[in-house]
This record gives sequence, structure tokens and C-alpha cells, in this order.
Amino acid sequence: MMPPEKERFLPGMSDMNDAPRSVDVLRIVRERLEGFRYRQEARVTARKRKRAKKSVEGGSEQSHFGEEYFMKSPVIFRAKFKGLRGQKGTFAFPGEIEVEIFHFKVGPPAEWRARRPGTTIEFKEITPQSRALTLKEQIPLVHFKSQVSGWEAWDSSVSPCERLQADEWATDKEGRVYLTEIRRDRLKERRAKQKESSKVTAEEFFS
Repeated sequence: MMPPEKERFLPGMSDMNDAPRSVDVLRIVRERLEGFRYRQEARVTARKRKRAKKSVEGGSEQSHFGEEYFMKSPVIFRAKFKGLRGQKGTFAFPGEIEVEIFHFKVGPPAEWRARRPGTTIEFKEITPQSRALTLKEQIPLVHFKSQVSGWEAWDSSVSPCERLQADEWATDKEGRVYLTEIRRDRLKERRAKQKESSKVTAEEFFS
């Protein structure tokens, strides 16, 4: 056990005359903690810049995603089919069957799955894939006898889901599906109008 007079020494101090008073120790601790906060913020910023630079150098489309680059895609795909393969006799599913492809996991590897639209009921027979395009090609060839309608892209980030125009979604080199700047701008414009409309309504109500 150290002598009582040395317990208050800070690293690098070897002389009792250099030992700080208790008020000095508290000040030094506060300064170090404050400095740690700034250093931590700088490290986080540096990591984000490095990650963004690496993605750009690698040819990915992270600039289109922003923070959503590390989130599940809001774009889903829907199509209608007939004749589910593997079903026999009276147990065959009659009529049209609508299928929805959705982004289940970011990964890596990413995972896209198939389910009934607007539900959590998945088609267990349809194997998940790392790209939406793979499922879009596989489902009509392997799991159904005929495709009634083509695949349509929808935006699940709004409620209810909205069908996307051709210029409102895209796929990058790595198979990631994202909303384009055109779609984002249209959503921002719409929300701004809704906000302004709500503001006017509130002012009329309280006037």
C-alpha cells in the first residue's frame, strides 16, 4: 500500500511539491473528460468520411442513399401470378396470387424475401435472395405456372404505399435498390405543402 502522501499524485509527478490540490485534480479531470468528448466526435466524423470515400472509390452509389445506405430499402415489388407449382387436385390455390418482394435484411449479405402484400405472411417455398432482381426473375420461372402482371415498384416509406414511377427508383451496381432524388424531392415538396396547409388551417381556427 502506498504512503498516504503519494495517493494524490498524478502520473508524471514524483515530488510532493508538485502534487496538485484537490481542486486542481477536479479541474484536470473535467478538462480531460471534455477533451475526450471532442476527440470522440472527431473520430466518429473521420470514420464516416473514410467510409463514404471508400464507397465512392469502390464505385457504389452511397451518395444516392445518404444515411439510408445502412438501412433497409423502402422500395418493394409486386406482381400477380396464377398456378402455384407443387399444389395438386382440390388443394390447388384458385385465382390470382399476388406476391410482394421486400427487403428483409441489410446484411451483408442482404436478404430479400417474398410475402403476401400488406401482410407478414411469407411464401416459405420461395428461397430468400441477396438481390431483388434475382427473386423477380426466379419467382415466375420456378414457383408459378404463369405471370398475370409485370413487376411494379412501390414506396413503403409512406402510408399507404404508393406506386413509383420509372424515374423514382433505381438499382446500383451492387444490387441495392433506392429511391431517386426525383422521388425524394417530390416527397419533400408534398410534405412542405401539407405543412403549410396545416398551418393555414390552424391560424384560421384560432383567428
